[in-house]
Formats: sequence, structure tokens, C-alpha cells
Amino acid sequence: MAVEVVPGAFTQGGVAASDWNGFPTVAWRGSDDEWIWYSQRVNVTNELWTPPVTIPGIASSIGAALAQRHDDTGQYLCALWKGANGDQGLWSAYFAPGTPDGGGGWQPQIDIPHVGSASQPALAGVGPTVYAAWRGLNDDQAQYWSSSPDGYAWNPQQVIGGTFSSNGPNITSYGGDLIAAWKGMNNDQSIWWSRLPLTGGAVDWSPQQRVPGILSSEGPALAEWGNQVYAVWRGETGDPRLWSTTFDGTSWAPQTVLNIVAGCRPAICISGSDQLYVAASNPQDQTVWCALYEDLI
Repeated sequence: MAVEVVPGAFTQGGVAASDWNGFPTVAWRGSDDEWIWYSQRVNVTNELWTPPVTIPGIASSIGAALAQRHDDTGQYLCALWKGANGDQGLWSAYFAPGTPDGGGGWQPQIDIPHVGSASQPALAGVGPTVYAAWRGLNDDQAQYWSSSPDGYAWNPQQVIGGTFSSNGPNITSYGGDLIAAWKGMNNDQSIWWSRLPLTGGAVDWSPQQRVPGILSSEGPALAEWGNQVYAVWRGETGDPRLWSTTFDGTSWAPQTVLNIVAGCRPAICISGSDQLYVAASNPQDQTVWCALYEDLI
């Protein structure tokens, strides 16, 4: 698979990517509007993307996060986003699988009570549970997280203690835990990370640590693949190249540069036949693209 432009997809904001029923799905904020659009790569052999459509009735000034959750009733694509224009509230919705008596499709959006963010939030699905993380609203660069049993009703927010970011974190599952990574606060372009055990009674994130030797203007995208966490990010200010590293549960590998540039913070996901996909935008024309990670090495 070469680098593919998603037909009809243009963005001025961020992109998101998730598996959905075995196929990679990419979402983005429009280039001439604030609607959230999405498309799915439904035919891996013929490299066919579905025509872009909007998530009905939702808009964001930055872009959405996507994650898939699953339970005994099926697989659900969940979305989380900051509101449009000056609305810093966080909103969520999910796409329910159809049933013989109807009821499928995108469910009505809800405003998550008492939370807000100035940046694009993050989502990760762990079985039936969805986890979210974001930075605060206005000048609050503290970082927060919450969980939802169904992608709709959210638990009260909690602070990722002692951590701050100008752009907000990204999160992924890893070995039954959550890993978060983010760009530092203000002009700090270091990438920092923390871990939240989801079993064994842990109640808080581990103390933050710096990922050694790497810098980013916006922060990384994360995904668990092959017993490792993969991170992909744009370089420091003025460097639109994408870079990558891996985490084995103990340490981070040296960074490598990928053979691509991006106009926005990238997104990555595992989909298809256990393949890692990378999505971002072209800095010249704002087109949204998607590629296999292995084709960018």
C-alpha cells in the first residue's frame, strides 16, 4: 500500500484513526467548515475508501478522537471532540451496530458534564470500556482523564497528577494498562509519558518520565502493536517530518525518521490483518492521507 490520499478529504485541523470492524477509519475536521468527516478503507485489495460523510450534527474547531469498543452486543465506533468555535466543552457520540428492529447508526451527541478542553482530546478502547484524556480549558495545561462503560455515560474527570501539556496527551492500551504521552507545557517540546495500571487496584498514574532525546511541536500518536507501544509524531517546530519510536514496557528505543511529512499531528491505529496504519494531512494542500507504517520506514 502506497501513501493514499483519502478522496475528498481536506482538513485545517487534526485527524483521528481507529479500527472499525476490521477496517481502518479516518476522521478529520473539514478545511472550509467545522464538521467532523470520516471515511473507511473498506476494500484492502482494491484500496477503496468510502465517500466522506459527516457525523450528523457535530462540529469541532480542532478535530475528534476515535476508538472502537466491543461487548457482547457488537462493536461500536466512539468519537470524542471539543466543540466548535469558542465552545471548549467535550462532546461524545457512538455508532451503534444495526439490529433487526433498527436502532443502529450514530446516536445523539451528549455534552460531558463539567469538563472542557482547549485542544483535541484522546480516546482508547479496552474491551467494553472507553478511556479519554485531555488538557484543560483556556490557560489550564493540566491533564485529565475519565472512563466510560459504553462510550456515552462518563465517570467524573480525574487529574493525571503532576503533568502539564500545551497540546494534550494521547493514550493507548498496553498489556492491560494505559500509556499516555504528551508534549510538555508552554515551549517545552520534550515528550513525556506515564502509565496507569488497570488491574491490581492501582488508583493513579505513575510519575511522569521524559522520553529521552526526542522533541515534538504537538505530541505523539500512540498504538499498541506486537507487544510494544508505537509512537509517531511531527518533529520540533519547523520540522514537518514524522518520527517514530517504540516502547517495550521498560524503555523507549532510539527515534527513527519516517519517509513522509505531515501538516498536522498524526494518528495511528491497528486494523486489517494486524497492520499499523498512519494518517495525517499534506502540509501543501491539506489533503488527508493514510499509509501502512511499514511503507514509511
